[in-house]
Order: sequence, then structure tokens, then C-alpha cells
Amino acid sequence: MMKKPISLLISAILISACLSISAHAAGKWQKGIMDGKAVAVSPSKKVTLQIIKPKDGIWGHFIIPLSPEHTKRLKKHRINPHYSFIPAYITIDKIERRSTGKVNQYQHYISIDVDRRQWNGLKRGKSLQIELPDGSVYKETLKGSFKIMKKVERGFISPLSTL
Repeated sequence: MMKKPISLLISAILISACLSISAHAAGKWQKGIMDGKAVAVSPSKKVTLQIIKPKDGIWGHFIIPLSPEHTKRLKKHRINPHYSFIPAYITIDKIERRSTGKVNQYQHYISIDVDRRQWNGLKRGKSLQIELPDGSVYKETLKGSFKIMKKVERGFISPLSTL
């Protein structure tokens, strides 16, 4: 009779430990590979950060996947109707900066430029918010981003990390 309550207690402890470990691990940025380059992937996996060779103050890009319907909604917010650029607002720890996003209407993603100041803020900040002109908001924690972004800067690619 005593075996059943003890086994239930042990299984409950193990399950709660597993859930707390997985919940804790899910809240951190991870490294990945996209097009053969090292990238940082947000905890919710909605935002990917890719570094490029610094030119004209642009250090990288946020890449956000879009649904086909969302891509069509963003079409009316273009800066110029002939080009696929839209305004985007990046807020890192309550410091907001306007940036430019390029919508890829065929592969359904948006690429948003990240400048040097934003790049440094991403490594040291606590929260990230990306707002698109149609009202879409992507909120992410920057927990664990410093270590991952340093690896991305060095071009660290591990065979185990894939997207």
C-alpha cells in the first residue's frame, strides 16, 4: 500500500523537475545555421538574427517569417509602391529606433536592418520588441543573447546546431 503513494510522489517530482528544466531552457537564445552562416535564434523561434559584413553602419538583419496573408497586408505599408521596403520600429530596453524592413513577397519573410548601436544593445539588453506598420508586434527576451551573439560574430558553426 505504501508503494503507490511513494511512486506517485517520485514521479510527480521527476515530472516537475523535467518541466522546469525545459521551461528554463526554452527562454534563452540559441545558435543555428541559415544559408551556411551562423545565426542567433530567439526563444520563441519567431525571430532570427544574422550578422553581415559591417557596411554603412548596418551590422546584421532580423529575419522574421511571415504568412502569405501577412505579406499581402504589409504591401500597402510600403515606403514606395514600387519597392518592398517598409518602416519597422525596434525597441531594446525602452529605446526605440526606426529601421527599414524589406519584405520578400515570394519567400514570405521580412528582413530588418540592425545598426551597430542596436547590435550592441542586443548583447547587453533585457528585452526586444519589433513593431511592423500593420500593428504586428514581436516581443522577445534577450536572456542569454550575449554569449550567442559573440559566437555569431565569430562565425561559430557547430555541426549539431541547425535551423
